[in-house]
Amino acid sequence: ALKDGEFAKITEAQVMALTSEGFVATDNSASIYVTTDKDVALGDKVYLAGEKSTLYGNAVLIAGDVEVKSNAEVVYPTPVNLETNLDPSNANKVVFVSTYAGLLGSTLKYEATLPVTVGIVDPKAGLFDLEAVNMHNLDIKAYFLGIDKGEVKLALATIEDKGINDNLKAYFFDDFSWMKPL
Repeated sequence: ALKDGEFAKITEAQVMALTSEGFVATDNSASIYVTTDKDVALGDKVYLAGEKSTLYGNAVLIAGDVEVKSNAEVVYPTPVNLETNLDPSNANKVVFVSTYAGLLGSTLKYEATLPVTVGIVDPKAGLFDLEAVNMHNLDIKAYFLGIDKGEVKLALATIEDKGINDNLKAYFFDDFSWMKPL
């Protein structure tokens, strides 16, 4: 509920998902996306202090101070089905979701047409090998971070590879005018 630019402290929250730019932190009341260059691990219990801002249409904490207090096992809540909850009125908070889709690059592809595209925020290096599951069907659990320019942004928590999706087609467009004719 803070305005952008105001400062906040969160005395204890647990790290639930990691991205290249930060992490999702959860306490007993809610979840928030935190951007930081500090190194944390899944399950870390952290103290946070920083500036409230907006990213992907939702509140984000730009953490200036991240203090790891301890580490505990990550227990995820019951996920909400992403496809049945795409109503824009549900897009104003970070929520744990599940979805089943094909992966093409960093975008999820669905059999049914969705009113938005769904993309994955770059996970922390070494956490998930998305190249190994590119063009595969995936069962995903992730944190919905918000919507940016018509694209739903997800921070991965777990992925389960369900095999190659033969219907996904990667098209490569290139200008071959630089090649000399034989």
